[in-house]
Formats: sequence, structure tokens, C-alpha cells
Amino acid sequence: MKRVVLLFSIVLIATAGWCGNTLRVGDGMRIYVSALDQEAAAMYNLPSIGEYGDAFYYVIDNEGDIHFPILGRVHAAGLSVDALRANLEDILSREIKRPLVTILLLDEHISVLGEVNFPQRIAIPGGQISVLEALAAAGGLTKKGAKGTIHILHEENGIVQEQLLTMDAVFRSGEVHYLTNHDVLYVK
Repeated sequence: MKRVVLLFSIVLIATAGWCGNTLRVGDGMRIYVSALDQEAAAMYNLPSIGEYGDAFYYVIDNEGDIHFPILGRVHAAGLSVDALRANLEDILSREIKRPLVTILLLDEHISVLGEVNFPQRIAIPGGQISVLEALAAAGGLTKKGAKGTIHILHEENGIVQEQLLTMDAVFRSGEVHYLTNHDVLYVK
């Protein structure tokens, strides 16, 4: 029991690995603009539809841009969500007083494949998940997987990077490795 508590504490406290989450072509997001003068901010929001007020959403096009009401094309690919929010707030502050931009990424996920009990795509609404949490969500390791290695594939700006982890690095080192949106964890 002490070991489980220790591992859980490490997961909550430590950070390592890839923590950045950059936007890329095809990512979808909802963006909501608010301000002190809500009427002035409203014209920058896409309309809501349906019984529950579901909003239309933005998708980053092949040039890396979103098409924002009134502002037109705004570059998004390669930026973090925070950088895009700051950029939009800066642009909007020329038009409305003290804009506040909220961005919600749609379909944030990672994939866990290979020697796990339930290979699957896992939603990560917070934008990142630890390797241990991902393995647990996939039902843990198979017997063969417990003796294997973990490969993490992470794409940034069209370049795929591979990080190789031993089971000791994941379970015994005290270092926590994180996966971010679209990463693939493969157990060999």
C-alpha cells in the first residue's frame, strides 16, 4: 500500500518529459470571447446551435490558420493554446476593452498500443497525462509488456520524435513522464 501511495504522490508532484502542447493542422477548438462590454465581444463569437447551445468550432486549416469572425485569418499552428489566447487577446484589445479569450481544444487524446491489456485511444481533457496514468487507463501491461520497453512518439512541427523508456525509468526512478495531445505510447 505504501508503494502505491508513493507512486501516486510522485505522479502528482513531479514533472518531466514533454510538457508543451502545440496546435497543429486539423486541430479543432472552441473559442469564446468575452469582455466588460459583452455586446461588443459577442460579434467575435461563432453562433450557438441546438438545444444545448453547442457552438460551431474552429479547425486549423492546411496553412495553419483559423478563420476568425471579423478579424479574418489568424495563425494558430505551432503555437501553444496559451500563446494563441494571448495573441487573440492582443489583437482584440485594439477593438474592444479588456477582452478575455477562452479556448477549449476538442478531441484531445493519446493512443496506447502494443503490449497492454486494452489498447485504445484515451481522452485527455487536461492536455496531458502521465505514462503511468495512460498505462492504467489501458488496463495495465501484459506479461510480455512488463519485460519490454515503452516508446513514446511525439510530433512537433511535422517532425516525429521518439523517446524510449525502460520499465525501471517509469516505475522506479521517481521521474514522471508526460504525454500530450496526439502522442502515441507503444509498449514493445
